[in-house]
Amino acid sequence: MGAGYGKQYTFYSSNYSTHVLRHRNGEIWLDKKDGTPLLAADSTFKLVPGLASHAAYSFESVNYPGQYLRHQNGLMFLGRSDGSDLFNKDATYYLRSDARGTQIESFNFPGYFVRHQNARVMVSRNDGTPLFRGDSTWSCWPGEYHPAPAPHHPPPHHHHPPPHHHHPPSPSGAAILGGLLGAGFSAAAAAMAAPPPLPTDGFLIQSMLDPSLFLTAPKAEARCGLEVRHRGPREGFQNFVFNPDYTISLVARPDLVLDAEGGEAGKRGCRIILFPNKNYPGPNNQKFVHDPSSGRLSMAQFAGLVFDIDGGKKKSGTKVIVWENKSGGDDSNQKWMIVKA
Repeated sequence: MGAGYGKQYTFYSSNYSTHVLRHRNGEIWLDKKDGTPLLAADSTFKLVPGLASHAAYSFESVNYPGQYLRHQNGLMFLGRSDGSDLFNKDATYYLRSDARGTQIESFNFPGYFVRHQNARVMVSRNDGTPLFRGDSTWSCWPGEYHPAPAPHHPPPHHHHPPPHHHHPPSPSGAAILGGLLGAGFSAAAAAMAAPPPLPTDGFLIQSMLDPSLFLTAPKAEARCGLEVRHRGPREGFQNFVFNPDYTISLVARPDLVLDAEGGEAGKRGCRIILFPNKNYPGPNNQKFVHDPSSGRLSMAQFAGLVFDIDGGKKKSGTKVIVWENKSGGDDSNQKWMIVKA
């Protein structure tokens, strides 16, 4: 299973933090949370392997299983797959995350992102403006749907415009929902380009100090300290999944994630260990950001603390800790590459 597959999420707007993406009568809107079970259900989606490509995602409604978010004529709808290549592509997306939040990019229209405008949710070409960035950025939180009475509105139906011809317009006009507020993660988190959704065997985290060394869990059990070791099945567990909530889980034990032991206080020298996912919202000592440009794996909560091979040793079995970002000089023991397994 890829990163986040099977998990349920609610998507909060970055610049309207009390508003969520939800379906309503087959259309996708940005609505303010009202505390009702109906809105909680309508705004919760399960991440599943992309209908058009397992290197991406599709978003399945939890209260209308088998129906997916898809774009059509530039607008977003909820619909049931007809099995066509067109529908499957329209319902497939990439997640692009950085410290400000997550953007959802169309699979078949690169450069088009899911955004809100005048409360309607659509796909639109990135115009590079701060307004577009705010309208197209989302904070992903664990799904808020709990079993409740059946929805009180009719099931989503296909009352939207006829199939498009692969030319989704980029809606224009000033959005009445303006202004940028804080995203779901601390601004201190280092910027990153999110890894693409993962294959079944996940990613390797390779040291740039010595490319023959990889981040390794000697045992797939809680409180096991992470080390760098040579590549090989007898060395331990080396395959990881980068999740949309910024946790990094072990492929062999998805319930265990990387954890900066005692890192809540921002202490340097904390070991990186495996620990059960606390599922806490917001930045904490289980959430990390990889910056491909610098190679740093930093804490989302304390961007100045990064993964560090203790003592800069090029030796298999050396423990991995969090330490202050050296930012120059001999800092290769703090640089990592994320590579497909």
